[in-house]
Amino acid sequence: MKKYDLDSIVDSLILRDYKLPINLEDRNPPLFDIFNVAFQQRRHNRKLLLPNFEKSNTVLILSDYGGEAPNSKYLTYTFTFADYDLLNVIYQREILKIRDKYGLNKPYKEISFKDLRYGPIQRALKEYLHVMNWGLHGLVFTLVISKEVISMFGENNKNALKELSKMFEQNNLGKWAPKNAEKVQRIIGTMGYLTHLLIPNGKKIFWMTIV
Repeated sequence: MKKYDLDSIVDSLILRDYKLPINLEDRNPPLFDIFNVAFQQRRHNRKLLLPNFEKSNTVLILSDYGGEAPNSKYLTYTFTFADYDLLNVIYQREILKIRDKYGLNKPYKEISFKDLRYGPIQRALKEYLHVMNWGLHGLVFTLVISKEVISMFGENNKNALKELSKMFEQNNLGKWAPKNAEKVQRIIGTMGYLTHLLIPNGKKIFWMTIV
């Protein structure tokens, strides 16, 4: 492959035309304003590189959350946005071979952080990460919030959590424990912002989350 062909392919995977700041018609959720400042600052410093999903049929969103352990000082909310069709090709052509090579298919063994000491996973990890690093087209975004921050959506106290839970119920969004209502709002706010920023209108979205 000629260099200019490779340059053209790489360039097509980078989002060049995006709108910042993101402002909703009514009013922005608090997280939107925070993200607007952060993303605009990175753009100003020429450190903002985003994936282009214009040619994607379906965008996969994977989300996972951490920091629930009592000794943790922070809560984390991680979102991976990826081209679903390309990821499926990589899985079929590369990942299954690696899994089969190290005996992770029969019986099926999930590759997870908690099982990194498991011998076959340890041996497969380098190849697995290499394929994902060079083959995955997308973005990994992690929001980190100190546990000293009780609420991002009102006064920094437990009353704000109760009000948020009450608002959910009043809008027919179900009954949520105050702490869980805050968690859901953080998740939806972050995913909503990134979806506005990254995914063109008309694309299919497949969201898989672990709660």
